[in-house]
Amino acid sequence: MKILVTSDWHLDAVTSGVARFDEVARAVEHCIETAKQERVDYWFFLGDLCDPDAQRAPRCAAFAIQTAAKLAMEYGIPSLWLTGNHDVIEDGSGSSTLAPLAAAAAAIPLRVPMGSTGVLEAVRVFDRPIATRLAEGVTFIALPFVPRCAAYDPVKFIESVAERAPCPGLIVAGHLNVAGITPGSEADEFARGRDVWLPIDAIRERWPDAIVMNGHYHGASVAPGDVFIPGSPARFTHGEASNTPGCMIVEVP
Repeated sequence: MKILVTSDWHLDAVTSGVARFDEVARAVEHCIETAKQERVDYWFFLGDLCDPDAQRAPRCAAFAIQTAAKLAMEYGIPSLWLTGNHDVIEDGSGSSTLAPLAAAAAAIPLRVPMGSTGVLEAVRVFDRPIATRLAEGVTFIALPFVPRCAAYDPVKFIESVAERAPCPGLIVAGHLNVAGITPGSEADEFARGRDVWLPIDAIRERWPDAIVMNGHYHGASVAPGDVFIPGSPARFTHGEASNTPGCMIVEVP
């Protein structure tokens, strides 16, 4: 199984007075072409589409819907989307900037053929923690960032999932803080919300061979605990000059 992983688009970003939407959108289009060329099985977005109160938030939500539709309808690639700390709305509603995408996916229930496994939902939005079947023999655990009204304990959630004994193939995807990473602009100019930590020790204790990936950080890396960090598709601040923008291809045995 081959997965294209992307994160932290921040389509509402402004650098030195310059709106970055068009540039980031072009970078995402390049990621779509990469997904096509690499013949990926899935597209994962690991959070931070835009701030909900940004002037460009409606345009950003529309771009997410267009991206998901293009992946499904033109290339047959199902996409999974997690909420990040910049996506959630802290008004008690539990909503996020990905809510329009979730609504569109529910209103127009696209399906993508997946060989012998039949068909799958083309678009899924995860704004709460969940463990679900992704494909035959593969369990997917989502650990999104959520608003305070829906707060959860990631360690306790992992423990509850472990009791249900997921199948041997396991993918964990989150948008949380990761121990051992030196934070960059995501903790300064782009700071928003609170610290919630990825329970990597609890994950590795139970599933040493799990594929673990996480958004939130703008620089691509493989973090301590073998956590894949795709980084952002663009540089947003002068402090990110050493970052290599793009996306990441992760292969699951």
